[in-house]
Amino acid sequence: EETTWEALTRYAADILGQPQSLVAPVQMAGLKMRVPRPLKAALSNGKLIAAGVQMPTWRDAIARYIDVLRRQP
Repeated sequence: EETTWEALTRYAADILGQPQSLVAPVQMAGLKMRVPRPLKAALSNGKLIAAGVQMPTWRDAIARYIDVLRRQP
């Protein structure tokens, strides 16, 4: 399932109990960066799936990562 950085950030904010108003979309085309970045850089796990590797959904991975961070001292 594809997502955007904005959707990922909104999901993380929701898990953390933070207001959605903290998240604002940013258009890459409008940013001045030292090094050019692609406007869309989707990653694919197709080769892993073809090799039989079961990948979690991005939502599951974010939720587990936040859980690990919460348990750190």
